[in-house]
Amino acid sequence: MKNLLVIIDYQNDFVSNNGKVAKKLKSDFSVLQKIDKKIQKLIDNWHLRGEPVLFLVSDYNVNNYNREYKKFKETKSSYNNCAITGTW
Repeated sequence: MKNLLVIIDYQNDFVSNNGKVAKKLKSDFSVLQKIDKKIQKLIDNWHLRGEPVLFLVSDYNVNNYNREYKKFKETKSSYNNCAITGTW
């Protein structure tokens, strides 16, 4: 049986100094850059071993939400309209 590396929500809007959510949360980008290097090294090593990597990503486009939840997300969430499929 093969091992599987799962990378979850490692997206520009959350981890880049130009990311929408990261800016709102005032993330410590030096920490994010260290984590980025570690994650990339882990992915590279996993591939060298011939093991699969699965990337799970979210899409926080408010147009995909329904009624009341959409209203809530548009006004209360740091995550609205970020990490949209097909964008940077």
